[in-house]
Amino acid sequence: FRRERDRVRFTVARQLLTTTNASLVEIAVALGYADGSSFSHAFKRWSGATPARWRKAVTEADTASAG
Repeated sequence: FRRERDRVRFTVARQLLTTTNASLVEIAVALGYADGSSFSHAFKRWSGATPARWRKAVTEADTASAG
């Protein structure tokens, strides 16, 4: 169950980081985390990057491909 929950959380987290301007705390709460720190640790475990760094990289990649 935990693996499936984490898979879904990671998928939704990436969608929210990519398609919204929601804060990391807002995303953490939406995904059921007690705080932003817990979410950040989990996201880094899943992706190898913090949510903020991942969002920045995706934004920069989108900007570069659009230009």
